[in-house]
Amino acid sequence: MKRVICGLAVAWWLAVVGGVVAQAPPAPTGRVVSIEVTIAELGPPPAGEQIDLATGDAALVRIGEWEAKGVLAALTRIRLTTLDQQVAMVHFGERVPRVTSRTRTGARAGREDGPGFPAGAFSSAFTLENVGALVNAVPRVDVDGAVLVELQIEKSRVAAAAAAPSDSGPTGDFVPPRVVTISTNSTVRIPPGQATIVGGAQSAGADGASRVIIVVQARVSAPPPQVAAAERSLKVFSLAHASAPEVADVLRGVFGDGRMRIAIDQRTNALIVQAGNEELSAVEALVQRLDVDGGN
Repeated sequence: MKRVICGLAVAWWLAVVGGVVAQAPPAPTGRVVSIEVTIAELGPPPAGEQIDLATGDAALVRIGEWEAKGVLAALTRIRLTTLDQQVAMVHFGERVPRVTSRTRTGARAGREDGPGFPAGAFSSAFTLENVGALVNAVPRVDVDGAVLVELQIEKSRVAAAAAAPSDSGPTGDFVPPRVVTISTNSTVRIPPGQATIVGGAQSAGADGASRVIIVVQARVSAPPPQVAAAERSLKVFSLAHASAPEVADVLRGVFGDGRMRIAIDQRTNALIVQAGNEELSAVEALVQRLDVDGGN
C-alpha cells in the first residue's frame, strides 16, 4: 500500500512541477572557469602541410608551429574568466577606414591623355568598418569536471585588397578590400585538460585556398572552502509513516545523484540529506507528500 501511495505522490509531484525539478540544471558550484578561444586563419598552406582535425590538442600544436613559421594570415587568442553558470563577454574592436570607390578628377572630359592634357588625379572614398572579435560564453561545470559551454563567437577583419589585373593600363582597375567575417554559435562539452574544436572551414577561390579553425579550452578552479560550504546544507527528515529506504529511492529517482547525498538511518526511520538550499526545499516538499498514513 505504501508503494502505491509513494508512486501516486511522485506522479502528482511531477505533474505539478512539470518535471522542472528533475530536469533543472545543478546549482552553481561557485568555481572559477577560464575559457580560451583560439581562431587561426591560414592562407595557402605550405606544401605537404595538413591540419589535423582529429583532436583540439593536435590542432593547437599545428597552429603553434605555423605561428612560429609566420605563415598564418591572422591569429586571435581571447581569454575570459567567469563563475560557473555566469555569463562572460569580451569584445575587442576598432573602426578602420576601408576604401569603397576611386574616381579620377582633373582630366578634361572627352579627351585622351596626352601632350597638353595631363592625367587627372585619383581620389578615394572611404567608409568606417567595425572590425574585431567578440566572445560570449556561459559555462556549466559537470560532475566529472568537464565544462559545458554555450558559445557565441564573432570575428571580422579587413583583408588585403586583391591586385588589379596586369593589363588594366596606367589607371588600373580598382578592387576594394574585403571584410572577412567568422562567426559560430554552438554548445560544446570540453573534457578536463583537453581542447575542443568548435568550428573549421576550408575554401578555395581565385586568390588561393584558405582555412579557418576555432579551438576552445576551459579550465576549472575549486571555489574557496567557505563558498563551497555555504552552498550545501545538511538536514534530517524523520518519517512517521513511509519507509525511509523507499522514500530514499524515490528521491534518487526524481533528483538523480548529482551533488545531493542521501543517507538512511533505519533505527529512527529517518533520511539525512545534504544538498543545496533550493534542492533541500524541494526535497522537504516531496517528503511531506510521501510521508502519509497508508491507511488513509
